[in-house]
Amino acid sequence: IASLESIKFRVTQLIDSIQTLAWQLEAFHPPPPWPDLLAKYAVVMAQTHNLSRALASSTLASTALHPRAPLPDASLDGSLIPLLRNQQTTDVLRAESASVRRLTTALKLPEDPPPHAVLDVVSEVVAAHDARAERAQRAVAMLREKYDWRVRVAVDPEE
Repeated sequence: IASLESIKFRVTQLIDSIQTLAWQLEAFHPPPPWPDLLAKYAVVMAQTHNLSRALASSTLASTALHPRAPLPDASLDGSLIPLLRNQQTTDVLRAESASVRRLTTALKLPEDPPPHAVLDVVSEVVAAHDARAERAQRAVAMLREKYDWRVRVAVDPEE
């Protein structure tokens, strides 16, 4: 039970962090400063990594749970059935539909595009992103060569 509580706590933390980041991205125009967003994103990534490690090392996959006392039929509907549900919740379905709709609009795809058309457009987006990322990495490398940044951040031992 302790491992389940730990996983539940980590999932709750992750959901809260994601909702906070999403709220900041949606609520502020212009968006908050880049370092603030990057810090929130780093927290989400760290929590995701910790949850992933906890799930990988957990014995939950081989754990069988059952109640200590028999449950009345009325409480089964409220407590057990949601745990056994394997369909996505309406919030997840709504968010997924909104994401697909935004992606379709941003990529200027027709209403019901064939899969190969979507794959072609997405591969173009990936290639463009990779080219921009490579160009940015080259720019950073050139700036590092041009400026001796260690001299600028060095502190005398006396201070």
